[in-house]
Amino acid sequence: MALDKGEGGFSYPPVLRTLAADHREQWRESAHTEVTRVRSSLTATSTFGDAAPARAYAQVYEAAALAYEETLRGIREDLVEAGAALAAAAGAMRERDDLAADTFAAIAPRWSAGEGFHSDRRHARAEQGDEMREGAAERDALTDDARGDA
Repeated sequence: MALDKGEGGFSYPPVLRTLAADHREQWRESAHTEVTRVRSSLTATSTFGDAAPARAYAQVYEAAALAYEETLRGIREDLVEAGAALAAAAGAMRERDDLAADTFAAIAPRWSAGEGFHSDRRHARAEQGDEMREGAAERDALTDDARGDA
């Protein structure tokens, strides 16, 4: 997924913001609604009657309802934590990207100005050396000899 260059930097895919904020809240509310629905709409154990088999089944039913309700609560916690993790990941990505951008901005002048390169300094220093001057004089002499200007 490509990132579009926005004002002041990159704009991040909306999926991070959507999952981290909007969906996290929707997930939490949906899970809460389902827990509430389970708690309020499932049959009470008293509706099974007083017969021993009915009471035994009511206990199984009650245990299953509790397991279902606890599972829904766990799902809600997982979704809230997942949303928080996505928000943290998006924040960490943004911080690292901003740090990288700051680093490139700090070193860009040196590399774009064409000054201060080690290669330029070493070349200039080598041109100033005696060997270079002697070599240039020899070259000039050879060139003059070849032309017959000597």
